[in-house]
Amino acid sequence: MQVSLVSIPDFSFAVTLYEYVNLMILPGLEAFIHYFIRDIILRPMVLPESLTVPLVVRAAAGQTNIKLQCLLSMTFPSARAREMLPSSA
Repeated sequence: MQVSLVSIPDFSFAVTLYEYVNLMILPGLEAFIHYFIRDIILRPMVLPESLTVPLVVRAAAGQTNIKLQCLLSMTFPSARAREMLPSSA
């Protein structure tokens, strides 16, 4: 199965230590984390690129399978994004 994003989603995050200390006050940390998530993790998944996820995973002894579920989607693919999809989709 191939998974793609139509565009890079808006996202926010917070990094705290022991629920009280906001680590975002450290100079450059917020910009670095935002860059890392946006450009290293999300951008390679934006159409026409995709992330290939195997539907059948055989876990060896001691390994754990992870289930991912989309909880909310605020946008739907535009006509341009649908044109970029492979014809078999």
